Amino acid sequence: MFSFIRNIFQRAKVKPHNKYTLDFIDRLNGFQFEHAFADILKQNNFNNITVTQGSGDQGIDVLAQSGADIYAIQCKLYTGNVGNSAVQQAFSGAVYYGCTKAIVVTNSYFTKSAHALASQIGVELWDRDVLYSLIKNTQVSFANGSSNAQQVTDDDIIKDLLSNSNAIQLIANDELSTSYIQRKYRVGYNKATELKQKLKEYR
Repeated sequence: MFSFIRNIFQRAKVKPHNKYTLDFIDRLNGFQFEHAFADILKQNNFNNITVTQGSGDQGIDVLAQSGADIYAIQCKLYTGNVGNSAVQQAFSGAVYYGCTKAIVVTNSYFTKSAHALASQIGVELWDRDVLYSLIKNTQVSFANGSSNAQQVTDDDIIKDLLSNSNAIQLIANDELSTSYIQRKYRVGYNKATELKQKLKEYR
């Protein structure tokens, strides 16, 4: 599968590498972004990664697996904020492919309406901040070796964030995004919002 992705990159004149940057991503076209993101997922230990064929893909650009979860991902290379239609397409596409996770990933951010809809129907929104954490291969590591937030308490997550100097700076400046918490600890938008609210006590 990775050799297939590599061949696509060569045809698209974008070679997979280990040092992506947001500036690099911003200069890609939509087709190239899909394949770059597939490579980024591989660097984050996702497997069974497939870039769909475009036509007839039901709004899903990348399929991937992590643990027991199968991800249906729509990639949106945007200069403005991504709205509701992407959320709706990711949801229906995940159902079509029989996936357990519906994701919209973007190099930009999402509208408030998109966040509201996503929280109601269970779609995860990975914005520019989440994309950055994936590029940096940022993953939570607890003492028990688990990265599954369902196995830890809110206090565990807060303690982990407060042990991270970068996160502390973001908290102090009220710049820590809910999307960063969602991705890092594999929690939903509502839980991430609740955790962000709790973290205000530490400012």
